Amino acid sequence: MRIIYLDSGRLPTEKAHGLQIMKMCEAFAAGGAEVELVISSRKNPGAGDPFEYYQVKRNFEITRLWSLDLVNIVSKYGSWLSRLSFIFTAKRYLKSQRYDVLYLREHMSGLFFRNFVLELHILPQKIRRADLKIWQKARKLVVLTSHTKKLLVEHGIPEGKILVAPDAVEAAKFEIRNSKRGQHWDCRRIKRS
Repeated sequence: MRIIYLDSGRLPTEKAHGLQIMKMCEAFAAGGAEVELVISSRKNPGAGDPFEYYQVKRNFEITRLWSLDLVNIVSKYGSWLSRLSFIFTAKRYLKSQRYDVLYLREHMSGLFFRNFVLELHILPQKIRRADLKIWQKARKLVVLTSHTKKLLVEHGIPEGKILVAPDAVEAAKFEIRNSKRGQHWDCRRIKRS
């Protein structure tokens, strides 16, 4: 299976979503998929190689596509214009690519592609027709909570189309090796004042 993971953001980034994107691609590849992360040519000066920055295995490839970088130049609409330019470049690029799954994180991208999987972290406060159209158009929706799934079903999205996949943690990175008995908080012994 070949997965193309599409994101208009810059990598590496100091924001948490950068690590999440890289770890998702690493996990898809570790599961046996051939993965290509397609990102914007926008760069974070001095951040370096995304694999080294995030300490992620090089088991997938990264392709950078040209896009406008107006985020810090045009304050009001710079981010949207940068995303749109990336989406149009990505559409052209994808015409020449073979893939089984197009994986998106950016809601707006769903307006421009067909046959995609969309990862939703939060729903908009006010759900518009365009939102419903994107969700109905998606092959699958990946959400973080069962509550989000319930809300989507209430808005007419078929339950079988929605996968609940909570954010995860790499537990081994937090493993405590030299734990000493008695050096932990016992919440039952804490008295209210």
